[in-house]
Amino acid sequence: MTVSIAVQSDGESVLLVAAGSLTSEELLQANRAFFSSHMEAFRRCRTWLSDYSEASLDAVSREVIEELAYIAVGASRENRDLLVALIVPRDLPFGLARMWEALSDGTGWKTKAFRSEAEAREWLEVETSARRS
Repeated sequence: MTVSIAVQSDGESVLLVAAGSLTSEELLQANRAFFSSHMEAFRRCRTWLSDYSEASLDAVSREVIEELAYIAVGASRENRDLLVALIVPRDLPFGLARMWEALSDGTGWKTKAFRSEAEAREWLEVETSARRS
């Protein structure tokens, strides 16, 4: 039942790592806290990797996914050029991630949910390289 969100040392990527049985409030609070205290650094970020491979999201509702999408749309006003990869190996979290993708379409971010870390990191690498070309 932990969620950590941090801008990585490269200054261009964000890593969210969730573990344990998360509540809706923990997930929302972590996102709100990150954006309220790290917006300046977030503006320079090009990638975001969310790792839910060790998390249970059974207590997370559709309303919470909608709120997270609303937070993302607000953050996108400060950073429109973001690649977002989500690692969600279990069925329920994968479905929630796909729902978030659809609801956060207004961000302008390129987002994709993956079942494995290797797939997510490969996609981020390919997409980042394509943008630099």
